[in-house]
Amino acid sequence: DSTTQAHYVPNETVEDGGVWRLCLDVGAGLALAAIKDLRVTLVWTDPVPSYQSFRRLVNNLDLRVQDSKGNLYLGNQFEQRDEINGRYPVSDDLNNVEQIHLSSDRLVPGMHLIEVVGTDLGIGPQNFSLVISGSVSPRADALCTIESGCPYNCSGHGQCVEFACEC
Repeated sequence: DSTTQAHYVPNETVEDGGVWRLCLDVGAGLALAAIKDLRVTLVWTDPVPSYQSFRRLVNNLDLRVQDSKGNLYLGNQFEQRDEINGRYPVSDDLNNVEQIHLSSDRLVPGMHLIEVVGTDLGIGPQNFSLVISGSVSPRADALCTIESGCPYNCSGHGQCVEFACEC
């Protein structure tokens, strides 16, 4: 299908606490019905943990995609629920492969910001690769006008500070 494109971003690097960014234009010049699903997959080779380690990952990276309306999606998005906040997304800290799949009916056409966050690197920096597919065109950073945010703008609980909600 000519409206679906695949992009491979090999061997990038992120530091502990650092953020790597890429902007995508989703659905540029296409009718809404012609826009295909967006898939973003992050992979990395995690260092071997020490035999005494209780952690499954030595280096934890997090994949985030934010659309032009401020909706934030997390890699392998898990949800938790509690009585105070209801449902809220949490990051995956168990796997070295993360994916975000947005079906065409959930996509907001326009700029999307992809971020790979070096959340907790025991041995860094960490190399990684991305595969992106859908009705997308990578754009220069100068064309990206999306600011990083927090999931669901902290759902009205606390403020967004350095990608995290703080009460």
